[in-house]
Amino acid sequence: MLRRILPFYPAFALMVLLGVLAIPAGRTRAEEPEPTPSAAEETPSESEPAPPRPPPPPTIPPPSKPTSSATTAPNSEATPSPAAAEMLKSMREKGIISEDEYEDLYRRQARYEAEQESRSSLPGWLQNWTFGGSLRLRWERQDYGHGFYDTGKNLQIGQDNVDALNGNATGVRDRYRLRFLIGAEKLVSEGLRVGFMIGTSMGTSYGFDTCAGGVDCGVFGTALPGDPRSANSTLGGFFDPKNIYLDRAYVDWHPYFAPTFGLIAGKFQNPFQVPEVPSDLFIWDPDINPEGAAARYRFDLLPEALRFDGTAAFLVLNEIASVNVQPFAVTPVAPGDQALIVQPHYDERDPYMYGLQGAIRYSPNDFWKIGAQGSYYDLENMDTTLVAALNGLGNGGDSVEHDPLLVVLTPSSPLFQTGESKGRMEEVVTSVFATLAPFGPRYAVTPFFQWSSITNASSQNVGWSAGVDFGTPDLLKLTVMYADIERNGTVALFTDSDVFGGVTNAKGWYARIQRQITDAVRVDATFSKSTIAERNCAYNGTTKEVLCDTGLTENPALADAFNETKLDRLLIQMDLVVVF
Repeated sequence: MLRRILPFYPAFALMVLLGVLAIPAGRTRAEEPEPTPSAAEETPSESEPAPPRPPPPPTIPPPSKPTSSATTAPNSEATPSPAAAEMLKSMREKGIISEDEYEDLYRRQARYEAEQESRSSLPGWLQNWTFGGSLRLRWERQDYGHGFYDTGKNLQIGQDNVDALNGNATGVRDRYRLRFLIGAEKLVSEGLRVGFMIGTSMGTSYGFDTCAGGVDCGVFGTALPGDPRSANSTLGGFFDPKNIYLDRAYVDWHPYFAPTFGLIAGKFQNPFQVPEVPSDLFIWDPDINPEGAAARYRFDLLPEALRFDGTAAFLVLNEIASVNVQPFAVTPVAPGDQALIVQPHYDERDPYMYGLQGAIRYSPNDFWKIGAQGSYYDLENMDTTLVAALNGLGNGGDSVEHDPLLVVLTPSSPLFQTGESKGRMEEVVTSVFATLAPFGPRYAVTPFFQWSSITNASSQNVGWSAGVDFGTPDLLKLTVMYADIERNGTVALFTDSDVFGGVTNAKGWYARIQRQITDAVRVDATFSKSTIAERNCAYNGTTKEVLCDTGLTENPALADAFNETKLDRLLIQMDLVVVF
């Protein structure tokens, strides 16, 4: 009987979720109109924990009532200060508060003063921290349309989802995941805050398929202990403990003489995310917390109606400690022998990027708001490992000027490069939205559109998405959108790792339903159906299949076949989110 039931547990989970969605939500803070966040403030995305907030006041047990209208203080272990006690006594005698209110306020004031005295006994560095975080539990299914693969089934490359280069195949994948994040922030002086966040993550790797030119497969690969694009940790591993990493650590300064200016440095929340445009996740995975420094400034062109937000950032992509060398000598090496600089690091230049963003918001009243933003990103000093990672995720070599990875070609090739870290990639992004709320924020409707392009690429360099947001989570929030992200439509290393599998050259539908159950508990359901955008890589003139994203793999035909089948995918995610 159990074997008959188990195959239907995903459908059962969906039925339970729909049942929960039908439960009327209690009154929450979300029922009140929320202030519009400014770009000069850090606004967490839906996948981030709520900002740290003070804990609620402690529940005070009601005091026992006196048997007479005694004027003495209530019998309590703790007493408030004489001034506070005298003030409460005077208010009672004048009839401003009743006897019951007097006793309740007396006890509360005593408890408050005792807590303040206890806090003051802590070391200074432990005081005045504000904590917050979230826990998310997820069931996820990736369905490639051919059912579960099993013994005795002959798989066909190019039809079934077979990665022939790495010797594996996936038909249906179910996994249970969790994400735990907790952070804190402290005001250390006027206008100066420090903060941090720790959270779960798992290892990931990029660029291990580059093998052209007789180079060993994997020499240009990068393995990371934590995934910059995901804070999820998959359950399994025979109950092994899950890793915790430092996800943010920053200092944030807002000078008193320029309150709308902010400067943040360290590892911090992405300042370029646009929360009003859900499809911004095709440009930036919400889990990415960049490293470097960013400045933000808000110009109020019309008070409380029209403003302009400007953001600029310098971000560190990687640090190259040294070059790789290989001695000429075959016999044991001795001082004085010569050594040749070899792959993967041909120099010590560090890849970095900078970004600029301008955004305008117009909201003359509570019933509607419109906005538009434009961004420019410039990746510099791109080295072989960075380009290999981008190729593995969909960006073609044509998207990188002075592509250092073309060092694997023979020197006689017209595309040959020396391997120096002189690669460059530029991207532009624009988006618009309009929020209409004639019946209040709970029934708001927000259509949106986004367009992006890697301007270096000669072809297949456009990505676009459009959709609409309905409602708010306390009632029901629905997001629906369609996207078509060509190979070089955006920087593949930054796009969301869940939607479309974290790669470019994909198109399809995305839908999400959110329902707030209490102030602290929310349930989400996400559905995504994708296919490959372009089956044939666009070559540049007569050369050059190497300009394709799979052109430098061991077998481009097998890599292309796998790219097509892995993008033909249905994704279902069911989430339970608890914010604290």
